[in-house]
Amino acid sequence: MLVSVEVTRFIHNMKPTNHVILFYDSPESKRRILSTYIANGLENEKGALYICSEETPDQIRKGFAASGIDVEANEASGKLIIKYYDPFYIENDQVDPLKILNEWQDVLAGMNAKGLGLRGTGEMSCFFKHEKVRELM
Repeated sequence: MLVSVEVTRFIHNMKPTNHVILFYDSPESKRRILSTYIANGLENEKGALYICSEETPDQIRKGFAASGIDVEANEASGKLIIKYYDPFYIENDQVDPLKILNEWQDVLAGMNAKGLGLRGTGEMSCFFKHEKVRELM
């Protein structure tokens, strides 16, 4: 199944400061929408960062590759970064919001140094799984 025309149009018209929360009804829906989001960014001179927690980085890579993204080439060039939430979000069972912001800022600075913008997505379910939601407030 393809991503709906409305969702595709929304993704293509996103501005650099837009933030979106995605609710999905199946892992397949999530993969389709996020693959479209990441692919659109890569096609438009943006790097991409994906922080996963529901799937492993290898599962994300396989899903992206199945959707037509050249994962190997984009990772090799540094345009695509796929990381697991631990230690990006939660390290030694601790959440440090300032560290998380600095991590995102470092990735953005690295992409900017390559002349790229940044498309980023981060799964947040790990905070619920580890009962760390209050640390973010």
